[in-house]
This record gives sequence, structure tokens and C-alpha cells, in this order.
Amino acid sequence: MPIFVSHKKKIFVLTSYKVGYSTLMSQEKSSLNYLHYIIDFPIFKNLIKHFLYKRYVIVRNPYYRFLSLFSDKFRKQPQRILNGLHNWENIHRCLFPYLKINPADQDKTIACKFLDMTISDLIKLIPLVINDDQHFMPQTVTNQFRLFNIFPVNIRINGFFRIEDQLVELSGLTGIDFGIKKNTSNSKQLKDKLSQKDLLVLNKLYKNDFLLGNYTMVSKFE
Repeated sequence: MPIFVSHKKKIFVLTSYKVGYSTLMSQEKSSLNYLHYIIDFPIFKNLIKHFLYKRYVIVRNPYYRFLSLFSDKFRKQPQRILNGLHNWENIHRCLFPYLKINPADQDKTIACKFLDMTISDLIKLIPLVINDDQHFMPQTVTNQFRLFNIFPVNIRINGFFRIEDQLVELSGLTGIDFGIKKNTSNSKQLKDKLSQKDLLVLNKLYKNDFLLGNYTMVSKFE
């Protein structure tokens, strides 16, 4: 998952996609620098080299992380692509076989398939592709380094911060301006689209993410 460093602050900041990533990438005026999209071996060596740097992870309520993902990648992005502003990403391509999409299909055809896909349709597919794209992966893998690309090793973390209510404290430690909002979505407006069955699936798939951020699992939204 994405990792950033500030040598001035002597910190590493780790996050997941749809968890403040765009905001962190927009911090041109800060000392925060983007390193890589995963903790690979060179990044792991960097962590060892700067062993005394503090390491912080930003987490998000799994329900709203998923809804933000759906809103951005499967509602906004098909339209952006039709307007010639973007390209299909791995998160889309890994779903092609399950939606009977041929990579040679025209963008309009592909966009229609995604725009016709409901929230429930996507949730049914997540167990099949959860390891195929980082947008689907649990946040619990954010601080993992895979030794020989197989064995997960959890790196030391000094603190976890919820994006919903702990950004003031995190901003004080890191100097990151979370007042800058990038790539926002209407995720909260979509929550009523989640059925009880959808919530049960998300609860099962992201059980450890709820524990990680001390979030409450529900069987329906009030």
C-alpha cells in the first residue's frame, strides 16, 4: 500500500487507496514525499535504514472506504474515460472476465457494463478479486512486507489514526494539511444502497479492518 516519508519530520506515513491517498499526494508544499505503492524490498531497506523514524498508518471505516471506491472507480471514472480524461485501471481489468468484457471492446461498451453494475453486484465479486488489486485488499496489509513475495511480515507501527476523527492529532505529528480535499466522493449518500446481505459480506471480508480502527460492524444502517 502507498507509503510516504518526511525526512524533515523523521516519519513514514502509510495508507491504503481510498484512505486519504489523493490528499497525501497533493502535499507539494510539505516535506512529505511519495515513495512507492507497496512496501517492496527497496522500501523495506529504506525503513531499516531509517529505523528510528516514527511510522504512522491512516485507516478508514471499511464501509465508507468501499462506498468511496464504488463511487469513484465505477461511477465517476467510466464517465471520465468516455470524456477522454482517463484510462481503465487494473481494478477494472481484473473484473473483465466476470463481467464478460473483452479487452478489445470499445470504451463505451465497457463503461456501460460498469455503470450497469450495482453495489451488490460488485460486493459479490470482491471475494474473487480481493487479492488482485490493492483497492480491494484489506487495510490490515498496509504495513506488511512480503518476504520473497510470499511470507507476510508486519513492520513496526507507532500509531494508527482514523481518518474520520483523528486527523488533527495526525496533522500535528506529521505537518500534513488535511484541509486539502482531493478526489472526494458521495460515499455517505450511497450507504442506503447497502443491503443486509451486502453488509454481512463486507463484515466478513474486512473483519480485521474493523478491529484495526475500532470500528463498529452493523447489520443495517440506521
